[in-house]
Amino acid sequence: MKNKIIDLIDFEKVNVLLEGFNKTTGFVTAILDLDGNVLSKSGWQPICTEFHRINPKTAEKCKKSDTVLAEKMAFGEKYHFYRCLNGLVDIAIPIVIKDEHIANLFTGQFLFENLIIHFYKSGKKIRF
Repeated sequence: MKNKIIDLIDFEKVNVLLEGFNKTTGFVTAILDLDGNVLSKSGWQPICTEFHRINPKTAEKCKKSDTVLAEKMAFGEKYHFYRCLNGLVDIAIPIVIKDEHIANLFTGQFLFENLIIHFYKSGKKIRF
């Protein structure tokens, strides 16, 4: 029987830990289950929280991007980085309990290229 991360982790304590990590380092974090549901987050950028995850079209891209990263972790990778379908770069690290991959720790929302601003202004698709 597959374990559910929500049954194994005290997210009140995790949230305090992730918020402290964000305040100390400036790194954005999140824990997502393998279905792409956000269980905990800290320091997310306004472009993500106030636009991408609210607008139905871009929110669907977020969910798809999150599950693509989850699938990469299923192949045993120690970490994986990925440019999401909305143009931000995320990094995922698997959370494994008793040899079972149950979730992923994300950090990211990086912009690796200056020209990404042109992408948002133009409305064009990013080519991967």
